Amino acid sequence: MENSLQLKTSFEVRTKIGAFYTGGKVAISRDEKYLICPCGTSLNVAEIDTGITAYTFQEDEEDPITTFVLSPDNKLLVTCGQSLLVRAFSLTSLTSVSGSSSWRIPGGAPICVGAFDPTSTHVALGTTRGTVQVWDAVKKYCTHNLKGVAGLVGAVAFNPAASQLFSSGSDGVINVWSLETSKRVMQLKGHVSAVSALRFTDVKGKTLLSAGRDQIVRLWETVTGRALKTIPVFEFLDDVVPLAKDAVFPGSSSPERKHSEPCFVTAGSKGTIRVWTAGGKCLYSPDQAGDESEEAAANRHIVQAFVCTERQQIASVSFDHTITFRKLCDERLPAVKHMSGFNDEILAVRTIGDTSQVAMATNSDSLRVVDVTTQDVQILHGHTDVLMAVDASADGSWLATCSKDQTVRVWARSSGESTASSECTSHFECVGVGRGHTAAVGSVACSFPDNSAPFLVSAARDCTMKVWEVQYAVQSIGGSDSGGHDVSRLEVRFTVQAHAKDVNALAVAPKNQLIASAGADKVAKLWSVSDGSLVGVLRGHRRGVWSVAFSPIDRLVGTASADATIRLWTLKDFSCVRTLEGHSNSALSLTFISRGMQLCSAGGDGLLKIWNIQSGDAACTLDGHDDRVWAVSSSQDGEVLVSGGSDSTLVVWRNTTVEMAQRDQDKEAKLILAQQELSNLLANRCYTKAIALALKLDQPYRLLGVVKTILELPDADSDAQLDRALHGLRKDQLVTLLQFVSTWNTNAHHSRAAQAVLQSLFRQHHPHFLCDLSEANKFVEPLISYTERHASRVSQLMRQATFIDFTWDAMH
Repeated sequence: MENSLQLKTSFEVRTKIGAFYTGGKVAISRDEKYLICPCGTSLNVAEIDTGITAYTFQEDEEDPITTFVLSPDNKLLVTCGQSLLVRAFSLTSLTSVSGSSSWRIPGGAPICVGAFDPTSTHVALGTTRGTVQVWDAVKKYCTHNLKGVAGLVGAVAFNPAASQLFSSGSDGVINVWSLETSKRVMQLKGHVSAVSALRFTDVKGKTLLSAGRDQIVRLWETVTGRALKTIPVFEFLDDVVPLAKDAVFPGSSSPERKHSEPCFVTAGSKGTIRVWTAGGKCLYSPDQAGDESEEAAANRHIVQAFVCTERQQIASVSFDHTITFRKLCDERLPAVKHMSGFNDEILAVRTIGDTSQVAMATNSDSLRVVDVTTQDVQILHGHTDVLMAVDASADGSWLATCSKDQTVRVWARSSGESTASSECTSHFECVGVGRGHTAAVGSVACSFPDNSAPFLVSAARDCTMKVWEVQYAVQSIGGSDSGGHDVSRLEVRFTVQAHAKDVNALAVAPKNQLIASAGADKVAKLWSVSDGSLVGVLRGHRRGVWSVAFSPIDRLVGTASADATIRLWTLKDFSCVRTLEGHSNSALSLTFISRGMQLCSAGGDGLLKIWNIQSGDAACTLDGHDDRVWAVSSSQDGEVLVSGGSDSTLVVWRNTTVEMAQRDQDKEAKLILAQQELSNLLANRCYTKAIALALKLDQPYRLLGVVKTILELPDADSDAQLDRALHGLRKDQLVTLLQFVSTWNTNAHHSRAAQAVLQSLFRQHHPHFLCDLSEANKFVEPLISYTERHASRVSQLMRQATFIDFTWDAMH
């Protein structure tokens, strides 16, 4: 309770969830602990269990990575850049590089695919101009230059049991090359469009799976080149993955599968993992959402899949940068973990109850619920266009979302067994849909839990605001839109014409009596929940109002505007009682914390500010984003803040006020003890230890006092004492001392002490030694400049003193 009432003055970043994968093929480590993911011009090594980026292979910012290949033994990583520069990293582990080398690919064509041979020695690199080059990755020379592939090389693969290389082009032909003669030995023809995947069914290399854009999978005999089977799958394929004969997977014990018949997994445009037998029987195919848009289906397009043998899971990589791990031995193939590689622009965030979960609306049609501890992401599909806003009930039992598809949706925690594993902290399902708006719905707000029926409020670009009844929806768990249970249709309580322009934000008062709306027409309005009547209008902002919030305790309303101000309004007469200025750009979002005694605002300047309501001062400024911050939300106790913005980064802030106060107290106590020790050393004339202690404390004026104390001794004693005190200082101490001397020398009152220290240093060290000290050069010019000024001043005083002496003598 004391922590919640204490004004907060300090926050630090607890978790930062940013982009670690922005597209392309990914690789998994041999021990199945890490994923290697392309991210712009770098490669990130992400821990699968925590989602933390453990290491980054930084490349040239002007040379994006076109492809990379990890050797089977995980000791070599080869990256290919757009500039045709190939880099090879020697690895002791995926988070430790022991060395690197580079070479440039001749031919002028970028590398698009690559593969290592089973020995981790040779790497095959396919180009966009139909050539395949084989390089010795250890000795860095080209062993083969194979020409004859039509168009762009789509896939390459080494035969694990023979000295052969398989490659495919855009014409659908698979070329088989002998690495002994560097000649093409056969062509496998049967596909009518580009082949995207080549996989051998086992280590013997006798059978090959090929898949492509012609919606078929072909099984080949590699010795004769004969097609054993053609299997239509009715989707564009990007990957095909063979399954071990003794593996347990959906349908592995099905009577449709013949004894020891090879099976494989397909991944492609339908966005699902399907299991097939080599005979063409589909053993597993999940249900498809019937009403999803073409854009939604395209985002779920799977571009890659791979089996994690040790984990007994299969992973899939989607077009929307989501990496999903599924339990392979379960007949339902349930998702046990989702990793979001790139969230795109984060438009809204909301903490969910007292849990570690955050609901997030990004520039996509799916709602994302993130566990900030494990960075596991639950992706909820239902909307068919971009989500605009999300809100959560105070108890975290249900969520509300709105979208450009002109609908609002209600999501509730599943009361039954989750379709995910126990690793997922919760599971939400869509239980209600509200249709009725005639334009994109831009804002939504949930009611507070009390004895009355729950409701939600939405507002759209048609300038209308609707209040929806959601009691029936949140009390029952429905299925998906295409499942066995119908999703409830939300009923409208009333509709009002809210603003003259777009409604940007909504808020419900803690007692569910008032609704606040913020509009682009520069005003905020208050409405009665019971009948939708207008209660008051808040005027004063010079530009559109982006956000609105009720104080949890006082009868106050806060608004954030594009005029870069936050205003506080009283509900008594709807007047502005305080204006908070500090953002250099639009104030985009706000939330009350510390039981209404403070508020946190987010701005277009990329900053978060904590404001004290009573004084109107900014208690602290938080800088953790590289672009505008669209949204900020706080936990129930205000100890945690969550922010998201245009930099695609979700930042979790932790209150460190108590820790910082304790740290300051400890620092002050240590300082008092050190100052007492320094006084004791001076009293005992232990000047050497006193100077060392002052340098350690980084207190230039305490050290100045020590030097002046020494200089007050008789002349002979002072020089000797100063020399002894400065003798034996380390190089870092000498640099600090020169910095202090440079500061003293700028003041005429302290110049004698500064010059005395310099003379002592020159008596003990050669000037070249002092100039060679790290960072000492930047103090030389100021020392010379001010020393010349002091010398000129002393010379002038000497001349004046001589003239006074002459005048005095002449008078007598």
